[in-house]
Amino acid sequence: MRIVLFEDDRVSQLFPLTLTRPAYTINCGSVTLLDWASEYGSCVTGHVRDYLQSWQLAECPVFCEQPTGSQTTCWINARMAPTVGNLFALTQLINKSDCGYAMVGDQLAAAILPPAADAMVQQETDKVSSVETVIHQLNLPKLPVQLQLFEYPHQIVEYHLENIHDHLSRRIETGQLPEIRDGVFSASPLSDHVVTDSSAGPIVIEQNVTVRPLACLNGPIYLAANSRVNEHTMLKNGVVVGEYAKVGGEIGASIIEAYSNKCHYGYLGHSYLGRWVNLGAGTSNSNLKNSYGNVRVEVEGQSVNTGMQFMGCVIGDYTKSAINTSIFTGKLIGACSMLYGCVTTNVPSFVNYARSFGQITEMNPAIVALTQKRAYDRRGIPQQPWQIELIHAAYERVSQDRQLADQPLAL
Repeated sequence: MRIVLFEDDRVSQLFPLTLTRPAYTINCGSVTLLDWASEYGSCVTGHVRDYLQSWQLAECPVFCEQPTGSQTTCWINARMAPTVGNLFALTQLINKSDCGYAMVGDQLAAAILPPAADAMVQQETDKVSSVETVIHQLNLPKLPVQLQLFEYPHQIVEYHLENIHDHLSRRIETGQLPEIRDGVFSASPLSDHVVTDSSAGPIVIEQNVTVRPLACLNGPIYLAANSRVNEHTMLKNGVVVGEYAKVGGEIGASIIEAYSNKCHYGYLGHSYLGRWVNLGAGTSNSNLKNSYGNVRVEVEGQSVNTGMQFMGCVIGDYTKSAINTSIFTGKLIGACSMLYGCVTTNVPSFVNYARSFGQITEMNPAIVALTQKRAYDRRGIPQQPWQIELIHAAYERVSQDRQLADQPLAL
């Protein structure tokens, strides 16, 4: 069976994380939908926005394999939350191979189409609409399965905390990491001067991870390969650190994606950092309102009640903060931006944000590309032409959003 991960027209509700990458790369409890699909062993392809085709071609070479002949196809919404329940349900659907579809409200979540439908879908430009048309034309049944889609960015943090313990338990059961301390499963050695507490969940550490002396790790925690934890770091429950990321200070209930740096003192809580983010020394975020009420976030001009008492910030790829930057509760920080001072509102992508100093200016994409090259050079990674093109395409995609910077300061 072929698996197709498709993006629909609501993927922009997950900006800034999905501005520069497909939705199937969202990390939840140390697992992405892409991870699951790649491990399943079937032929996997992706249907993403036009300007992300180059990203997919370079980052997911397995997706470039063309299927031979018509076959049963499982279409999965790329906004599918990679929760334990969802992944179990999807595995069951694929194993049964019963044709039909599943909805979440009015949104197509998944569909299993017969071989005869494959050619009908492939010849259409709008693949998602064609899948929905085929479902009606073939009168396929609704499948009895409950699934969850990411609707808003704050749900990523919510589902992450609900699933990290089970995801790490599965990693322990299916992997070969030795238990080097009580509840600590590690392919990397730990100094005797590192404090670990697995009473609330396991600590899973992959290969070539550096944990410096006097760090304190409170599970559940996942440290991906080649990551680094600095001296005197406090990692509290529910932290995931991506490959080659570097962390320091105090962090709790947060996801830090690959190649991002939060190396210095400062607090990060109930937040999500995209890739290649750099937080300057002293940068901290708030994850609790003074009133102790539910945090609200603003998504595409709509105020959304998260239903969460603790919710920090979501920061898009390649964004940087200056020293001592303070980020208010529940803020969405765009990709490819620079932050200074107090961040009291959402931040558009591609801006220099210094609103507390009376300035917000547009970030030239050529400068973003140059900064990206310098960051890549520091890690010994050559910048590719498609990466520069993607920056310019993303800049154009959110040009209208930058008009938000002209609004007056709102606390």
